Amino acid sequence: GGSVRTTLANQMQYASYVNDGHRVDKHFVPGLIINGNLLERSPDGSGGIMVGTKTSYVQGKYMKEAGIGRYRDVVRTELEKRVKGIESITLSKASVLNAWIRQLNVQRPGGKEVRTNLLTLEGDSTLLRTLRIEQLSGESPSRLLERQASPVLVNESFVRLLVPAGTEVVGHALREFDTETKDSLAVIAGGVRDFSVNSLEEVVTPLVITLLSASDLQKGFYLQLRLRPENREETLQQIEAVWNEMNPNQPFGYADMHRDFMARNGKVLSLSHILTFYAVIGLLLTGFGLFGIAWYATRQRMREISIRKVHGATRGQIIWLLNNPFCIYAV
Repeated sequence: GGSVRTTLANQMQYASYVNDGHRVDKHFVPGLIINGNLLERSPDGSGGIMVGTKTSYVQGKYMKEAGIGRYRDVVRTELEKRVKGIESITLSKASVLNAWIRQLNVQRPGGKEVRTNLLTLEGDSTLLRTLRIEQLSGESPSRLLERQASPVLVNESFVRLLVPAGTEVVGHALREFDTETKDSLAVIAGGVRDFSVNSLEEVVTPLVITLLSASDLQKGFYLQLRLRPENREETLQQIEAVWNEMNPNQPFGYADMHRDFMARNGKVLSLSHILTFYAVIGLLLTGFGLFGIAWYATRQRMREISIRKVHGATRGQIIWLLNNPFCIYAV
């Protein structure tokens, strides 16, 4: 019934050489001699040899990143198991509101070259479901990860700006349209609908979503969660309790992406509310004006209405007679 906490530690100044890789240059060691198959120091300190490795760079083992990645898998599993108010969780390398961005040269018809921004998102198979990104073409993300080594999804702006008209983008290598990409294996496996990630005032930027397997997400730093709205505050308290239990020395914190996005676009939203308010006032004034005109026209035709009623006109015929001119104006 008890628990045991094991802490593994190493001297990071030394461990970083093994973890991140390091460069080894040939250098002269004075007083070192070769005695058969042994390296020995000469008795009088004379002589010396050049030492080094066959390659000038020793590849890193990236053990720290692997450990962090496995730990995030544990945190994710515990949250899914113990917090019932979570609808979906995705692990990614960046928040959708802080996606990696770079500039790209685009060749326009006529030979003109322009520069545009290109956003990049990297996440697992649950990224689209968690962020509610609408997929327009291609198989499901989990299916794509099973069948392809490096599947990517592009949005409508990417197709519109970077893909020649009439070209079916699915199945082409990403490098055919994005010549500056470093992933030579990336293949476009589907498309998603445009959505704004920064400002509602700007045109939607071309976007590339790279789907990664669990082993490729060892450097994933973000857990993005979609919570059920009916018990949001209770769910946040449960998440905080799980976090504090697993990370007693790290304070719990989170960012509400919807709130941050709305705050970024506060001016646009305020303007839309003002325009909606004036539109409602305009509709009400128009309605009152039409009602006044209809009332006046009806009062002027009271005698005609009485005569038509005497001659057998129905209520529907009278209503149509009075409203017909206004219906024509409305159309």
